[in-house]
Amino acid sequence: MSVKVYDSSQIDKEAKRADILLLTPLLGYAKDKIESQFPETPVFVISKEEYGTLDVEKIVSKMDD
Repeated sequence: MSVKVYDSSQIDKEAKRADILLLTPLLGYAKDKIESQFPETPVFVISKEEYGTLDVEKIVSKMDD
């Protein structure tokens, strides 16, 4: 698995190449808009707890659900 991090200003350019999109808690408000822009790409919001502790196992388990 490869993870790349981009600033929100780059989402239009970079999301087209992504298999999934993980949004930080601060960008979670835009989930619906991003899902409508990229309907073929799964979009997940990382919780504040997961983001703060970098709980990778919990984040990855969300993608398996």
